[in-house]
Amino acid sequence: MENAQGTLWRTDEAGRRVTAILRETGQELLTGWARQVADAVTGESPTQLSHQRS
Repeated sequence: MENAQGTLWRTDEAGRRVTAILRETGQELLTGWARQVADAVTGESPTQLSHQRS
């Protein structure tokens, strides 16, 4: 029984880690997509905009 509980804990922890990784990856993908859309709409990259403001 003790081994089964240990396995369950490890499985639960692995599930949490996978969920966290997927959330982070999804956030990075959405951020990158949003930047591409913004660049396409404005015709300028964030780097160009920051140089113009300086």
